[in-house]
Amino acid sequence: MAEAPRVHDAAAEAHETVEELQEQLSAMAGRLERVHACTAALRRSGAAARTDRGVQAELCGRGAAGCAGPAPPPLAPDACDAPSPFFEFRPPRRRINWRRIHSASVPALAAGGGGAILSCLEDTAFGDVDGDSYFNLSEGNLRQLLRLCQLQLQYMHWQMRAREAAHRALEDGAAALAAGLAGLQRPGLGDVAAGLADLRGGVARLGAGGVASIVERAREEERGAAAAALADALGAARARADARHGVGVAGGCAGVGAAAAAGS
Repeated sequence: MAEAPRVHDAAAEAHETVEELQEQLSAMAGRLERVHACTAALRRSGAAARTDRGVQAELCGRGAAGCAGPAPPPLAPDACDAPSPFFEFRPPRRRINWRRIHSASVPALAAGGGGAILSCLEDTAFGDVDGDSYFNLSEGNLRQLLRLCQLQLQYMHWQMRAREAAHRALEDGAAALAAGLAGLQRPGLGDVAAGLADLRGGVARLGAGGVASIVERAREEERGAAAAALADALGAARARADARHGVGVAGGCAGVGAAAAAGS
């Protein structure tokens, strides 16, 4: 009978030991699940990093082996010049050429004029930032992109102010011209009659002999101009004849030219 309490105590102790072992196994199972979850997360992170490196290589125009690859396609001609007279925002869909963004120098572009300043407009205005990889959207990349945007916005603001000033100057000039035309007096019938009378008076003062002398002088000037043109043409012909056939033909041309000059 004394053995019964000891067996009962041993069974109770064994039961407690089994319960403790079950609790430890449950804790170990939870830890194992967390280890599996961490392992899966690390695998996903590694796959994402590999994908980001592939995207970066594609965006930079370089292949997986480091060889040079094609750059993003050029912007379509009608991407900037919208045919509509009203502004319409177009969601950007172009891949950003980060290699060009990195190589751009804001002071050098500012010194190069409008063509250089707007050389990165395809990336700043039409580059798809939302669709880009977070591997590219680092602080340095975004700072460089923002600096280029500020440069282009300042240049466009300066262009807008210059055009406004030119438009105001044009309007002021048109207003001054209109005022000057409005200040002019329109000629009346009396002014026309006075002008015709002055013209008749001038002709009368010249007389028939004066008019004839003016006509003869004009004819003499016309004959002199014709003779000079003929002499120039004959001189050119004589030079060509000398070059081709010798002096004899040139002498004949000279005689013809002298006769023409004498006849004039």
